[in-house]
Amino acid sequence: MPMRKEPFFRLAYACAALIVTLFAGDTAHAASYGTDFESLIVGDLNGQNGWTSGHGSSICPTYDVAVMPNASGIASFGAKTLRISNAVTCGSFNDQTFSPSLADEAGETVAPVSAFSGGTRQRYFEAQWDFASAVPGSEQPGLSVVASENRGDTGRMTWVQMTDTPSGLQVNFEDYHHDNADFVTVPVVSGLRRDVPHTIKVTTTFVDGPGNDVVRIYVDGALVGTGTTWEDYYREFGGGVPFAVDSVMFRVAGAAAPATSGHGFLIDNFTSYSGAAAPAVAPPQVPSQGKGTMTVVTQVVNDNGGTKMPSDFPLVVGGANAVSGETLSFRAPASVFSITVANTAGYATAFTGDCDVNGQFNLNPGDNRFCVVTEDDISTAP
Repeated sequence: MPMRKEPFFRLAYACAALIVTLFAGDTAHAASYGTDFESLIVGDLNGQNGWTSGHGSSICPTYDVAVMPNASGIASFGAKTLRISNAVTCGSFNDQTFSPSLADEAGETVAPVSAFSGGTRQRYFEAQWDFASAVPGSEQPGLSVVASENRGDTGRMTWVQMTDTPSGLQVNFEDYHHDNADFVTVPVVSGLRRDVPHTIKVTTTFVDGPGNDVVRIYVDGALVGTGTTWEDYYREFGGGVPFAVDSVMFRVAGAAAPATSGHGFLIDNFTSYSGAAAPAVAPPQVPSQGKGTMTVVTQVVNDNGGTKMPSDFPLVVGGANAVSGETLSFRAPASVFSITVANTAGYATAFTGDCDVNGQFNLNPGDNRFCVVTEDDISTAP
């Protein structure tokens, strides 16, 4: 029986909430939200800009989540970022960390009316955020945070896990399979670098009827997983009807990892959207800013006996470790970013392209800049 993740009160709530509403989707209606956390106050997240996060109770202690100054060196995270870990966990739902509710919920026609969400019922929901490790140089064993489309209570409809493993960061996806009446978890991408931000995007199209909602998971712009919602779980074990969603719950439950306290994941550039279908133009990443990219390529000239290769010259671009040919995304407009090169003994370094002679550059929204680092071996002849 697939009861391992769902406490009894969830089933009781679903059974008591069988109020059916007619679908009222309208292409003229859509709702969106975005934040880069720059306007929030450092410290307690709860109550800021529509975000909520529990403060402990007789059942659950205070979670390890806060708005923090960005000390990661990741330029696209600006001056402030959200940090969350599972140093403290609880099996609850309602007091976990929730993004602001959208004006219009999304779900199937039969999804029950609820005080947790409302507006005009839509068919499509998406959410996107950037994440990185707060400890870029090493693994945080046991680190796990689950993001789920939700409406502010127990009725989550999707499950995407961010976790840390010995080989790097990993993203897992879990959906409910009717054929074996259980949840199935699969890794959709693994071995992600800890020292650079990665973008997760989850899109859900709600379709009336069982087993046909479509969930797609994107990581760094690539489609890495396709599945369905938890709709059939609710039909079979949770009161008979699925739920509508209007927000994202970042949940920390299960085994706690106390060593992650004060660390964990950094979350930034969060957006959410509901509408009749996917927007023709993607919602802005943040309210007032966009993004630009920089690609740095290292070329080596060995005409005086040198033997090094491009991989022998580690790069740091805008505070993030990089390799030759890698494209990194940064917040824009912003200045000044710097490119630095290590292990240059015996070589002369020169910068050309969309960076100045000191390896510095700025970005405007939509910029796709390209810089060449030339390492030329120095003659040792008298």
